[in-house]
Amino acid sequence: MRLLANANWQDYPTDVDISLFGPNRDDFFSKQLPSIFGPYALAPIGESWNTNVSGSGFWPFFTNTGGTSEWVSGPMTDGLQLALLHCVENAGVSNKEPVNLNIGPVVITPSDLTVPANQPSSSTLTLTPYLFFPQGAEARAYGFTPTIKLDNQMANADPIDYPSASKWIYDITLTNAGLLEVSTTSPQPIDIDLYVVRQTNGNFDWTTGLVAFSANPGPNEKISIPLPADGTYRIYVHGYRVYPSPSPFSIKIDAIQGSDIAVIPPTGPLYPTHPAQFAVTSTPKTGGEAIIFLGPKGAPGAMQVRLHAK
Repeated sequence: MRLLANANWQDYPTDVDISLFGPNRDDFFSKQLPSIFGPYALAPIGESWNTNVSGSGFWPFFTNTGGTSEWVSGPMTDGLQLALLHCVENAGVSNKEPVNLNIGPVVITPSDLTVPANQPSSSTLTLTPYLFFPQGAEARAYGFTPTIKLDNQMANADPIDYPSASKWIYDITLTNAGLLEVSTTSPQPIDIDLYVVRQTNGNFDWTTGLVAFSANPGPNEKISIPLPADGTYRIYVHGYRVYPSPSPFSIKIDAIQGSDIAVIPPTGPLYPTHPAQFAVTSTPKTGGEAIIFLGPKGAPGAMQVRLHAK
């Protein structure tokens, strides 16, 4: 089950981001002192795409509908759920603008699919919304692409304030891609950060091409870029604090692209609690990953289903 939220407003280019939170029962403080901190904490489960990648406080306009409406979903479990609205840009028409928020569960079965590699197959996804989709549903599909897994890579002690000087880089070209997802881990207590820069005008210019970054303490970083534009992307692993230098790390890259999968959405409006079926056909030439984006008409990126060819 997923939690699905929709915010809508009137004036363009006002931009309202949605952040969804759900129970985190692994919270350290709640485990140690539940009488003070409660039985669990809240952690992010879904959010709008963060366009403030430069850290300058400037958010270029982006909604997954391209207009004055935003849809976001995340995995839903028992307990308290929280939705936060962040107005990152205002059209300037007035100093106050009404925003409507609709939120409710949605059930997708199965939540992921495994299909046979090297042969055609047909499947059905069933979506049961608890919100009204007056214009119906939309879906897009991409894949199949093998996962790139690189172990025993070496991170160096790079200049702390200059991630563009990172010694470890990896280039990948995307065409008709649904998702670029990169993650790192290491058995060593090092601190590495992850950056993705898109090539523009033949160069990897950090000022114009920085797409996403992940800079948490420690070696575990993850970046997910849905529906990336065609082009060449450079992945940087920045050794923020690495001792000893070099130290080993592993990196996993899912560049899901291709047209070996198709999905046909149901026709007509989708009504609350009424199941609707999506027909999926796939012809994976190799094993690998695929992804289906589905959601209300105009916002197919609201929800995702992963497929695995084995």
